[in-house]
Amino acid sequence: MEIIKIKDYVSNDDYANKIITNFDNNKLIIKGDTGVGGTSAVLNITDQNIIIVSPLSGMIAGKEIVRKPHQMFIYQGSKDRWQHYEHELKVGSFVILNTTPEQIIELKKNNEYLYKKILDIPFFVDESQVYSESDYRASMPIFYNILFDEHRGNFTLSTATPTHNNLDIPKHILDKMQ
Repeated sequence: MEIIKIKDYVSNDDYANKIITNFDNNKLIIKGDTGVGGTSAVLNITDQNIIIVSPLSGMIAGKEIVRKPHQMFIYQGSKDRWQHYEHELKVGSFVILNTTPEQIIELKKNNEYLYKKILDIPFFVDESQVYSESDYRASMPIFYNILFDEHRGNFTLSTATPTHNNLDIPKHILDKMQ
């Protein structure tokens, strides 16, 4: 495992920013603390499509406040909808989408064409430990099944508070991660 000491904010550290924004392989990023700018670094990517999956819509709404033209935010009650995102992909725009696991599951149920398209787009799974710790949220194992068994693009799991020995990540997946 490579350890990087980030002295400031990820966007101000060229090496850390390069690693977090690179989706050439699957990886697990354990940040030393929340608020170091990992998600913001991904939101600033402008030359490819990435889907950021955040466990809570409040996290997404907070990022949406400083919205840029290449960004979309889909959660319950958001103004962006899946048909808007689908349109942007069809016209060839690069979009960074921030959404919830529930929205991915709803997309699977309601729009098979777009669902199959997003399975090739890299995912940045923010605060990934929440997906296995949330007993009250039945969607978490469904989303992890999509991520680990159906998703074909690369993904990054990001956390500031990992579970013990990364027990939330299946061993056959963890063994293949950087």
